[in-house]
Amino acid sequence: MSSSNPALSGGPIDPKVNIFVGYAHEDKRWFDQEYRFNLIPFLKESLRRDNTEFWYDKELMGGDEYKRRIESEINKAQIALLMVSQHFLNSEFIETFELPRIAARAERKELVVIPVLVEPCAWHDYPFLADRQMVPSSSPLIHHTESEPRWADVRFEILDGLRRQVKRSRHEMQAEALRKENEERLKRERELAEKMKPEAERKARELAEQKAREEAERKKREEQQREGREEKKDSPHYDALLFAILKRIFAFVPLACLILVADLVFHLWLGHAGAQWALLNSGITSPVRAITGSVDGKTLYACGANTSFLTSADGGVAWTSHTLIEPSNCQSISVSPDGKKILIPAISITDIPAKAMFVTSAILSSSDGGADWQAIRLEDSSQFTTSASKAENVLTGPSSNSSGIYTLPLKKQGSFLDTPEKVNALPIQMRGIFGDGTRVMAVGDKGKIFGTKYQSTDIASQDTGVRTTLNAVTGTSDGKFLIAVGNNGTILETADWGITWRSRWSALTRYLDLNAVFMTADGQRICAVGNGGGVLTSSDGGDSWTRRPTGVLSNLLGVFGTADGKHLWAVGTLGMILESNDSGTTWKQRPSGVQVILYAIYGTSDGKRLWVAGDNGKILESKRSLLF
Repeated sequence: MSSSNPALSGGPIDPKVNIFVGYAHEDKRWFDQEYRFNLIPFLKESLRRDNTEFWYDKELMGGDEYKRRIESEINKAQIALLMVSQHFLNSEFIETFELPRIAARAERKELVVIPVLVEPCAWHDYPFLADRQMVPSSSPLIHHTESEPRWADVRFEILDGLRRQVKRSRHEMQAEALRKENEERLKRERELAEKMKPEAERKARELAEQKAREEAERKKREEQQREGREEKKDSPHYDALLFAILKRIFAFVPLACLILVADLVFHLWLGHAGAQWALLNSGITSPVRAITGSVDGKTLYACGANTSFLTSADGGVAWTSHTLIEPSNCQSISVSPDGKKILIPAISITDIPAKAMFVTSAILSSSDGGADWQAIRLEDSSQFTTSASKAENVLTGPSSNSSGIYTLPLKKQGSFLDTPEKVNALPIQMRGIFGDGTRVMAVGDKGKIFGTKYQSTDIASQDTGVRTTLNAVTGTSDGKFLIAVGNNGTILETADWGITWRSRWSALTRYLDLNAVFMTADGQRICAVGNGGGVLTSSDGGDSWTRRPTGVLSNLLGVFGTADGKHLWAVGTLGMILESNDSGTTWKQRPSGVQVILYAIYGTSDGKRLWVAGDNGKILESKRSLLF
């Protein structure tokens, strides 16, 4: 029999969940171990292996400052279990001391309140309790003490609800700890970059001075050689000397050809080790978060914040800026093999004059290479709805007639996206997208997956049971095998276009947020990259995964590889570019020349040309040169 105790199972120890129990002393029989229908001792014993700790004022020791101790336990708790009765409502201490502190933490989303209705009372007259679901759901607790079977059913109902809330609270604690860890890592990287900046500037100055000295010496030698040739022309032996020099040059030609061939073979084996990156002029200053294009790299597509969409018909030399019909949440672009069908995640907005604006997740679709667009709205009843009559950015729901559309108050001036709070009030956003020319698969927040056909309004939501954010999705050239990755090491795969999904999550990836994934056309070689320099590779179609060391702590946001999957590149924060020439087993850092966030990378199937998209409108290009 498996145990839920982490110490017994050998897994990591989960954080402790503290439960504060509020009650009136007249109701202490529910805490009495000897009472036939006791509740709190039963819950404590049942959750003993779940690493929980119950506290109520019976735990006070002689000499304790009871008010300070009770306040400390409320501040430490993640769950407040309230034994609601008329005695509870009549208690002046509970009303003036305990409930205000519990309500304040609950308002800040720091504490979850579970009220247990002990006996019939006027709890509806208290707004703090009236807004919450009472347990038991059928009738007060005292009504279930008439028989053993009814009592067993009701206390298991309370135990089951409390156990689910304990798991949810523990997951939120782990997520918050991971978020703080990532913030600290980014802070350390920025501080390290600032410390290294003066040293890098000093080395750059020394290099420039050295080049200047070498150039001066070269010019001096050329001048001396010119003067020597003038002297030789006046020499009686000039013709004989010139003939001897030419004879030596012609004798050296075969050896020079051999050296050139050897140099060519060496650089073909070396690959991109000496690749240089050039900054292209995109014409915009907003972030460019996704880039893709044709197989030969002549036609390129890129998109950035809000409504920015860029195209290039000459491999990135010149870019044309277009305006999309809706603001895009552009973290990926899907282009069909013929380059005509383009798909981008977006947000659809419909204004009702002087009243409100409706906002919903959408996919922007173009069937003519980006000239004309249409918005396909993704409607899903599991999303929440914001009422225009309520306070701004406060979500309520789910509603029985919800269609996944958010309603936000319409201001006379400014955009509905003019504050971070309003952005957070948007509906579920799709982050990754993939299409095979006739169908499309989109993934996003809360584990949402939508599968549809191009140009179709019949969009189906696919439930995988996963509720973590999915950041990217890709598939084989024939679309028969797809893989999606996301936060907390989530890896999903499907071989029937989303009818069934299989999870590849393991302890290896538990705390690794995966941001991007690359897969060869046959689906055998896969590489996923994520935060903290994390890299996972698979050479058997995702059946097994190996975590690869990179030696960096930057968050990796994009990945690309050659057709055979042997050469791989990854990009990320602080201008990070990594390269692997052995299918991701080992990685080397390559200088990009910039210190901004790099979001995505794309290239030709042979890897001879690469493009990187980043912050502040930056697009970099690397051309593989056989002879440097």
